[in-house]
Amino acid sequence: MPCAEHESLNRDWELKWRAEISAHDGYKGSVKSVLIERSRTNSERITAETRLVNHMKDCPVCQSEGRKPWTVDRHQPFH
Repeated sequence: MPCAEHESLNRDWELKWRAEISAHDGYKGSVKSVLIERSRTNSERITAETRLVNHMKDCPVCQSEGRKPWTVDRHQPFH
């Protein structure tokens, strides 16, 4: 049976990842507001991804399903 917590954390991470990519898709306002939005979405994605990776490290169900944690990339996309 799939891990329900993993599914929830993964869904949250995917939403944050998409928001981060969207924030880096051109300029939609002043440069200052764009940079603030990019920083915010980057922080939210890092937090969500860290929760997901830490869950996989500790969850016996995820481990039995062969899910492997990875190192969270703390950089903004497109670098």
